[in-house]
Amino acid sequence: MTMLGKKKSERRSRGIYAVTPGYVSWRWLSGIAAKQGQWLLGSLAGRGGFEAWAVKLVDGLQDAKFLAELETTTDPWQKSKIVGGKISELAKEYADLSREEKDELARRAEVELKAGVEMLSREKKRILELLKVVTAPLDDR
Repeated sequence: MTMLGKKKSERRSRGIYAVTPGYVSWRWLSGIAAKQGQWLLGSLAGRGGFEAWAVKLVDGLQDAKFLAELETTTDPWQKSKIVGGKISELAKEYADLSREEKDELARRAEVELKAGVEMLSREKKRILELLKVVTAPLDDR
């Protein structure tokens, strides 16, 4: 009998021994389902920190010196080590940034996000217009 089939009190009494990968996965997925709205609202409200980190990370990973080192390395394990080291370095630099510097990075990400959404919106309109022309009945052309 699995731990999920046992009474709650029996599962608790076994502590860590009651944990199974299936149970953990189920708890994770059910938590996501139950808190979806809260997650979205929290993510939207606090996205500035993520946006600031994203700018710092992307800028750092697009650094010409870093990319040159990565391109000249052929061993996949060494490449992984180089990338991990760079991300660790960027994380330390990010932690040392002032609140104002992080806010500026977040503003940059927001501008890029808005520009991207506008571009996608224009492209979607063009595609819809083309589809209307292509799918119109022959007598309407």
